Amino acid sequence: MSKLDTMSSSQSTANTTATPRASLILLTGASGYIGGRLLPSLEQQGYRLRCLARHPEILRPKVGPSTEVVAGDVLDRPSLDSALRGVDVAYYMVHSMRSTGSFEETDRKGARNFS
Repeated sequence: MSKLDTMSSSQSTANTTATPRASLILLTGASGYIGGRLLPSLEQQGYRLRCLARHPEILRPKVGPSTEVVAGDVLDRPSLDSALRGVDVAYYMVHSMRSTGSFEETDRKGARNFS
């Protein structure tokens, strides 16, 4: 086996990617600019989606019938942990520009919770 064959073989077994209908994806920030564009793309590709939203009633009318919308916030660790349960892939597409106080610190806290 050549070095290239070895690299391709190890990369293909080590690379665990999401597959439509099999993987559950958590999307945060689906009501925002980037997340709102990622959402229909993932739905069209047939991925199982769960969206975390602070205001699920606003997001629900914007998602397809098979997309799950759950209430929560990346700043609220228990709600985030619950949303992440059973998830294979997660997208962090949130920012805290509208928060009061230091949005940088708020963003850092959300990112730390998410990681």
